[in-house]
Amino acid sequence: MSHFATIKTKLNNKEALVEGLKQALARKGIFINIEVLDQRRRLVNKYDEDDESFGSIVISHEVLGTPQRPNALVDVGYLWNEDHYELQIDSYDYNINRLGLAFGSLQNFNNAVQLEHDAIVLFKETLVKNYPETEWEYGEKVVAEDGTITMELTKKPQLVEAQLVEAWY
Repeated sequence: MSHFATIKTKLNNKEALVEGLKQALARKGIFINIEVLDQRRRLVNKYDEDDESFGSIVISHEVLGTPQRPNALVDVGYLWNEDHYELQIDSYDYNINRLGLAFGSLQNFNNAVQLEHDAIVLFKETLVKNYPETEWEYGEKVVAEDGTITMELTKKPQLVEAQLVEAWY
């Protein structure tokens, strides 16, 4: 019987999770829509309609089909739980859908997303620490296939407070 499993992760930054998920998928040649919701929604499980699980970051089953099996039957989702996201996934469907074919084990998928997430968080922390937004304008970030991140930084003009010097003649 197929059912959702909840996998605890160390993913704790929504923006980095979404961007990291997209990057991990792109590295495997997968370019699909990821739903990012303000509220959680019920995940689809066509094996068992009574199996309830929820996600606020969702990959629809409709985009997870393969040439051998065009219709995946279960959504994949991430749900916030106090201080981290939990992966909501059906391991049976994962193993025969697009994600399973691309990443192999579920642990490989989870590790790839975690690695991308952590790199994004570290990049942003380093960027803000060394180049504060009050002094620098950030250009568009570009991620190369090898994972190299480039971004154009422009120093903002500094206003220098002029002191009035009075001369007495």
